[in-house]
Amino acid sequence: MRNENRNPKVIVFAGAVALVTTLPQTGSAHESRYLCGNADGVDITDCNGVPSTFKITTGFVNEPAWTGEVNGINLTLSFHPDAAHDTAKTEPVNTGAGDEVKLTTAKVQYYDEKNGKLVLKRQKSIYPTAQNEPDAAGNVKQKHGTPNVYNIYFRPNKAGIYGFHIAGTLKHKTSVDADGNPTTEHIVTQQFDQTFICGPLGTKDTQNTPPSKFNCVQDALVFPTGANH
Repeated sequence: MRNENRNPKVIVFAGAVALVTTLPQTGSAHESRYLCGNADGVDITDCNGVPSTFKITTGFVNEPAWTGEVNGINLTLSFHPDAAHDTAKTEPVNTGAGDEVKLTTAKVQYYDEKNGKLVLKRQKSIYPTAQNEPDAAGNVKQKHGTPNVYNIYFRPNKAGIYGFHIAGTLKHKTSVDADGNPTTEHIVTQQFDQTFICGPLGTKDTQNTPPSKFNCVQDALVFPTGANH
């Protein structure tokens, strides 16, 4: 009797594992850009070989992004002091250490696709709002427990193509020069105005092959449904 009770549990568990492994995989993805002087275009290679370069990596806070769930714009901000962009010398843009992340614009956008082109249908400012207040110094609030992650929250209520329009000023204190050597501490300031759009027709960076982009919002599977649920 003990064996008869044990076997069905093993079979059900194995079946559950098999079901999970056959479901479509929708992993998270983000898009990155470098910012340096006026060369802040969509191609991450625009700042290759340029010292004092900021890097923005963005996507949804929670990926996959589902309709009806609280989500938001996820920003990871870093700084490359040296022209070689040595990853070992990368520094976090950390408001907790005196850096600044001040936005003049943070809008979420919704696009339609027509004849293979994106058409902006609507947009809404989501910062500053009661849900997304700046900190006491006027910076975007830092995600707790991180040195360089900043989230701006909203709830997508329709599946489709979303964009993030973000503009403002970054300031970072560094003690590394263009050659990667120690130097006197100084502040680097970068203004920017960028739009990131999800999906195959959206914007993308070229640091990865194929180019990296972030995924759009999907409708979640609804269960149970019908009159007798």
